[in-house]
Amino acid sequence: MPKTPNYRIIHLSKYYPLDRGGIETHVQTLAQSQALMGAKVHLVCVNAFDQKGQLSNRTQTIEEKNGDVSVIRMGRLLSLARFDICPELHYVNLLKNQIPYWICIHLIPQC
Repeated sequence: MPKTPNYRIIHLSKYYPLDRGGIETHVQTLAQSQALMGAKVHLVCVNAFDQKGQLSNRTQTIEEKNGDVSVIRMGRLLSLARFDICPELHYVNLLKNQIPYWICIHLIPQC
C-alpha cells in the first residue's frame, strides 16, 4: 500500500478501545489504517479506566501509543448521566497551537 506522507490527522472521540462498541472500533480501524498509510495520527478521548484497568468514574490523563497512533486519554473527575467532566481538557488546547499544521481534524459526536 502506498504511503501518504505529510498528512497529520487528529481524531476527537468520546471513547476508544479498551472501551467496547461500534464507534470505538470504527475510530480505531480508521486511525490505524491512516497511520499505516503514513499519516501522523493523534487521537483524543476520555479515559474511562483506572490504573488497574477497571471502569471508573475518576481517572487520570495518560498518553500512550496504539500501534502508530498517539492516544491522549483525558482523565475525568466524574461521570454523570453519560456526561464526563474532564478538568484537564485544556490540555487539548496545546494541540490548538498546532492546528495550522494539521490537515484533518475529525470530531466524532456521540449521544
